Amino acid sequence: MHDLMHDLAESISGYECLRMEHDMSRTIPKMARYISWIKEDLISLEDLYKFKSLRTFLVNTQFSFKTPIINDPFTELRFLRVLDLSWTAIKKFPDSIGQLKHLRYLDLSYTHIDRLPESVTSLCNLQTLNLVCCLKLEELPKGITNLINLRHLDLDQNLWYSISLPRIGKLTSLQTLSKFMLCKESGCRIVELKNMRNLKREIHISGLDDVVNTEEAKEANLRDKKHLNELGLEWNGYDDNSEDEIANDERVLEGLQPHTNLKKLLIKSYGGLSFPSWIGHLFNLTSITFSDCRKCEHLLPPDGHLPYLHELTLSNCPKLQVFPKANLLPALTMLDVSDCENLSPLSMLSSLCDLKLGRCGENLFGSLASNLTSLSILTITKFKRIGSLPCGFLLPLTALQRLNIECCDKLRHWPKFLLQELPSLQQLKIYDCFNLKSLEN
Repeated sequence: MHDLMHDLAESISGYECLRMEHDMSRTIPKMARYISWIKEDLISLEDLYKFKSLRTFLVNTQFSFKTPIINDPFTELRFLRVLDLSWTAIKKFPDSIGQLKHLRYLDLSYTHIDRLPESVTSLCNLQTLNLVCCLKLEELPKGITNLINLRHLDLDQNLWYSISLPRIGKLTSLQTLSKFMLCKESGCRIVELKNMRNLKREIHISGLDDVVNTEEAKEANLRDKKHLNELGLEWNGYDDNSEDEIANDERVLEGLQPHTNLKKLLIKSYGGLSFPSWIGHLFNLTSITFSDCRKCEHLLPPDGHLPYLHELTLSNCPKLQVFPKANLLPALTMLDVSDCENLSPLSMLSSLCDLKLGRCGENLFGSLASNLTSLSILTITKFKRIGSLPCGFLLPLTALQRLNIECCDKLRHWPKFLLQELPSLQQLKIYDCFNLKSLEN
């Protein structure tokens, strides 16, 4: 905001809305209702008690994590509606948080808390609970399903721990449920998603080994959740699955068909031999990631067509053999392939601009130059058996601007006159290729 407009807004708001910045030392008036704290010397909760009418308190500073917050009772802040303590060094949360009956927004992301008090479940008006990157948090209060007005529950998808949410199906107002782990022991089943018709943005479902058949998978009603943009489906990924378990994975994935509005799809540690036909008919998909699908041989059905797919990532799919024909992926611009040693040479992908190959079979090199006429960025990484780059494999990639070669331990020889034959090349990066001594060979 322009300085003059900022001063005007501040004068109109009077002393009810205050933004306390680094160079400000003025006294906070007792009638303040909205405080945004951007000072290194973080205020303690005890100091807030005198602001009986406080509605909003936001901590908004990169320095706040250096200064711990005193865990004082909240009994004096009964009118608080928004409390943002993200990035602070708070470790324990007082039971008196349950006194804030008007609280609608609670942000504890990037803090050190290891548990939430059970009293949190009495916050009947709470609509948003942000717990992203709470690395020490091990569980949620058992009564979390009492928060019937909760709309947004943000949990980190990539943490080492997994939080199960039994009976979460009662929270039918949820719009954000970023992570959902299935667990038979805790009673957290996929049927809990059945009536969550308002889910938006994204959801990552893990522990799908606990789903026993197609009918149970269909109970999640993913096909009816038209507001979901991103979907992650993850199994435990055991290599020694029996034939029955492999077949069950295939049936379960078939039953988890999402709405055609889906934009991004992740499938991880899936144990089936093939992907279901519905993947090839999610016409609005822009991004797909297949990771650790160790038994699959084919990506898309022959009649599949993904006209808007821009990004495709294939990681650790060693039995994958056939890459889809170019006419199935007309808009593909980014392809990341790693640990797919049996993948066949790439077909004519004239739209591809960014390609990364890691720990794949050398047969992928055979047709790079002739097929990838628009390629501008190429990264080759962790090829352990390549002693020399195949002669002519980059020619004529006339559009290539950036070439990265990483962690190729056996690489010794460089194709003669290669750099002269790449007229558009602007950047060349080579590192962790210890046996390559010269680019003049």
